[in-house]
Amino acid sequence: PISSFPTGKIAIVSSDPALSRSLSPATSSDAGSEQWTISDDPDRLISIDAFLTPLSDARAKQFLPADDAAATVLLENPSFSIELSPLEGVANDPLMLEFAPSETELYVRTSYNSDILLLDRQFYDLLETAISTFKPAT
Repeated sequence: PISSFPTGKIAIVSSDPALSRSLSPATSSDAGSEQWTISDDPDRLISIDAFLTPLSDARAKQFLPADDAAATVLLENPSFSIELSPLEGVANDPLMLEFAPSETELYVRTSYNSDILLLDRQFYDLLETAISTFKPAT
């Protein structure tokens, strides 16, 4: 599960380049362990738990085979990809999550499972909103 993945860096790649970001643990001495910085706004601290908890809490409605026709077409160009890299010195492989919404569903492919997860479309809207909060204030 994501909640137990020893994350050292998060890369978000979006089909909307304005939403692509890299997140990493804050290095200032007064920052707590849950506080992270955003690549293009390093002075702003964010709570990584507010971002990771919804990912951890998401539950698939259904599992689809890796070759499901509708899902694979949409996942060829995912709307978001999130790569969680492990802490330095941890031997885990990075965890890649790819998200592709349809009109009513959300398809999710992970690098740790060959099945495709089917989630409610509402989860995608929550994810998109969370990622958009990382944009610098204008």
